[in-house]
Amino acid sequence: MKEGLKMVGSDLQKAHAQLCEEMSSAYLGWDLGGGRRGYCFVQSGKTLRGFECDSQGQCRLYDSPELWERVTTPVSAGSYLAPTRWLQLVSYGCVLPPLFQEQKVAPKAIRDLLSKWESEKLHGFATLQVGEQRAALAWEAGEMLTDSFVTKYGEFLSSREAIAEFLNRVHQEGGVLSGWGGSKADFEPYLQNLHKQLEQRALLSAKSVSGFFAAKDALKVDSEIAKKWSRSGTFQVVVEDCEGRPLGQAKCSAASGKALSVEVPLKMLQGWGAAEGQKLCLYPA
Repeated sequence: MKEGLKMVGSDLQKAHAQLCEEMSSAYLGWDLGGGRRGYCFVQSGKTLRGFECDSQGQCRLYDSPELWERVTTPVSAGSYLAPTRWLQLVSYGCVLPPLFQEQKVAPKAIRDLLSKWESEKLHGFATLQVGEQRAALAWEAGEMLTDSFVTKYGEFLSSREAIAEFLNRVHQEGGVLSGWGGSKADFEPYLQNLHKQLEQRALLSAKSVSGFFAAKDALKVDSEIAKKWSRSGTFQVVVEDCEGRPLGQAKCSAASGKALSVEVPLKMLQGWGAAEGQKLCLYPA
């Protein structure tokens, strides 16, 4: 797939399905505007993970259907074949803490800044902007990833020659650096927990309830959702909006016939600043 094609969610879904059918190892990337980007990583035909992130490194995992549903207007997109080692590393971007955020780099200062990944043996990557040129570099346990045969994978430079040429320009002219990195022992348990939350996440339409017999401080979801969560009786759930912003925790119970809605006491819904019919994201606390 060519880079820079204008695509909507259904187009991205088809491109993803083709990568899976062809047992490819690749990633899809698309520009959501306002500094936000979306990614979906496929390894040997299986979806590794997908997420959206902003220019400050704030990321949120989504399953594949959610990713496509969120792209309702045409976006600039591309797909990039890459070795498994690269895919695994870049897909960690959803949990890596920021090291540098749009930091201005003076001429001759870049090598000292980039040495942080090597000296601390970090997994991670950095993006550098110099003039109109933008590129990314990646490290695995402090070792910069390179490839003897391919110049770049998407925006990630891979050949030693291309990396050296680009860094020489940054060394001479300066630029702007953003970078993320961490120890695998630190971020991998957090990533596993995020995947567990994703599997349990339910996106439901808020249905306000009020009146004498309505619960005043508890939500109600469909019994099949509670069964999926292995919950019964009264239990605690985390509530977020559909963008992942936390609204709070609440007591919850289950009943049949609720389908894809969640009953919310009217005052609680108003306290969250949410409205009837708004999509809410729930998962067990």
